[in-house]
Amino acid sequence: MGGGLPALLPVLFLLIFLSFVPGLQTAGAEEEEPIVLDTLEVEAEKEVEKSIVDLETSFEESFTREKVFSDKIEEESIPDVKSALKELPNVTVRESGAFTKRIEIRGLSGDRIISYVDGVRLSNQGMTYRGGGEINLVDISTVESIEIVKGSPAVVYDPGATGGIILVETKDITEEDHLKLKYTFGYDDGTEKTKHATSLSGARSGFGAALSYSQTDADDYKIKNRAKLDVAIRRTNEREERLGTPFEIKGLGFEDESLSLHLGYRINAKHKLSFQHTDYEARDIFSNRADVDSTISQVDLLTRKSHQARYQIKNLGVFQDISLSYADQELTRRVVVARTILESESINFSSVIPINNTTLTFGGEFVDDQADTRVFSEQNYVAGYVSAEHLHKDLTFLAGVRANHWEVRAKLLPGRDPSIVNDLVNVEGQFNVDTGEFDALSKTATTYATGVIYALNPLHNLSFNYSRTHRYPSLFERFAFDNFKGCGLRCRPEEADNFEAAWKFYDGLFFASVSVFHSDFDNYITRKQRTRIINLPALQDCIRQGDCDPPNGEFNDREDEFFASDFPYFNVKRVVNRGFEVSLKRVREEDYEAGLNFGMNDFDVRDVHDPADKDVVIVDSNPLEVSFYYKRYFSVWTARPWVRIKGRYVTNTPSVDQKEGFNEFFVADLFTGFKYPTKKNSEISFNAGIRNLGDEVYHEPFSVLDGLKRTYFFNVSFEIG
Repeated sequence: MGGGLPALLPVLFLLIFLSFVPGLQTAGAEEEEPIVLDTLEVEAEKEVEKSIVDLETSFEESFTREKVFSDKIEEESIPDVKSALKELPNVTVRESGAFTKRIEIRGLSGDRIISYVDGVRLSNQGMTYRGGGEINLVDISTVESIEIVKGSPAVVYDPGATGGIILVETKDITEEDHLKLKYTFGYDDGTEKTKHATSLSGARSGFGAALSYSQTDADDYKIKNRAKLDVAIRRTNEREERLGTPFEIKGLGFEDESLSLHLGYRINAKHKLSFQHTDYEARDIFSNRADVDSTISQVDLLTRKSHQARYQIKNLGVFQDISLSYADQELTRRVVVARTILESESINFSSVIPINNTTLTFGGEFVDDQADTRVFSEQNYVAGYVSAEHLHKDLTFLAGVRANHWEVRAKLLPGRDPSIVNDLVNVEGQFNVDTGEFDALSKTATTYATGVIYALNPLHNLSFNYSRTHRYPSLFERFAFDNFKGCGLRCRPEEADNFEAAWKFYDGLFFASVSVFHSDFDNYITRKQRTRIINLPALQDCIRQGDCDPPNGEFNDREDEFFASDFPYFNVKRVVNRGFEVSLKRVREEDYEAGLNFGMNDFDVRDVHDPADKDVVIVDSNPLEVSFYYKRYFSVWTARPWVRIKGRYVTNTPSVDQKEGFNEFFVADLFTGFKYPTKKNSEISFNAGIRNLGDEVYHEPFSVLDGLKRTYFFNVSFEIG
């Protein structure tokens, strides 16, 4: 696709869609009768389409949200939580590893994206410097839905989640008496991956239990440019001194194993108690970085262990939907022999009070994070919030406030290299040599949000929301490890003013949403690449022999011999992030459904504390990306087969500035499957697909390795009960 056509595609798609949407014509001089939606009647035994209910909820929100359900995850054999979000507008998943993929929402990543699993925050603190926490260390086969709340319009979530919130809900235990067994086997040709997943659940007399186990083993990563991959592996082995050791990287295979237990007890109609245990372990994970020359970074072990208890009360006096939960988690990361451990404990409370046309939501949380990296650091966080939603005629007003308090302590453990102190702080008086402790830090800040929805008529609304966010630096940004350098106690909190305006349409069949957003950051926390020469004689010799040409960036594939790079974190005085996104859907009617979305964002570094940092700030804008799908059902057949095709077109606007260059690309995938009932409450399901139908050579923005070539997958499930 050349010329100006790619840039016009989103506009053409939008105009075509809007031409079919009823009710867009403006009223004339005479006042028209209001449009009233037909009442949706559902038989008790019939399940309402989850996607339709989700669209109705999204239509009534002042902010932008997207949701992915378990049926799509199974049908497309989506390997992990982050990959499930890949085609949502302005959501980018950097292909940086099997489990440590980097996710960006509206161009924002890291701790600007906060993850919750069943209502409990999944702590990260930069364990793998990837956005969204370690949300990929959740067994995808246990997930019921994944929701993204874009931006930070609601004070019920984290005060620094400027990018958004990822809300994962795992499959709940059916409370009716039952006993069910499900087994799934899957094979993916792209990574030569096999997966086994087994779940057993049952319930009787209000008590329910579910046990799930899964195991994945992948041996390869099939890209056309294999030589490029081999070079990256060789460089990594040399750089990390893995050659000849048990940690030597042979390829990009990976494996994982997960065990989870879910117990629930319905005490009575109002009270419910639940408990969850998760043990997740992954090995041979790889990740690549576009800001380094074709290298990969392997994590030899990554684990997540968690326990969670939750007590829910449906109503108690004026209080409704009361929830109290406790969770403890441990994340472990090992590269060669270096080990990093993050332990986290959290307590969450929330409830709702309805008062006439007003709904009050309030709650609080406490989080204690302890990270053992180059230093031992601890961060305590406590918060309380209240949010109100008030309906007045055609207007819905929303407002909320959140009080936040942080405390950070750190110390140098016995035996650790004291030179670390200079890397971390480099300010006299903030480190006590006798005790090995840094000065404690504390901070209190208030964040708030407000919004309004104006119903033009039952089919259309306009919304606007504003929020003030305050992100306290993570423990990783302060006390980073590997070749990252923390900014110590000098880090300033990152604050932002965030605005979003949207138009939404929904008539029960068509859904449309158009939104624009703008975030203005003070003291944006980012990193820069800093390179130094470590072997000047060898470099000079290479130049004399004509094998190296520094002005043109040619070093005969010997950069690791001449240079060493690190990535220090620091504050940028002012950064602006802005963009737009469009989402169009036609829900299932008769036997088909379809969807289209596109969006982009752009960063603008307005001011820096140090003029030398103007051109080295690492911020990645997301180029314009268009995604679409069409799904056809054949429900008249007993097996209920279906077929789905989807495509993705990624432009180079705004320009993707990366070392190895970037070309716009289009990839298409084809999926099919069926569910065949064998007897009452039992069925066999089969799903298969071909990815990258055109066998295109491409790589994602700001990634080094190419995407997978044309490959296939299939999975088959047996469910009895």
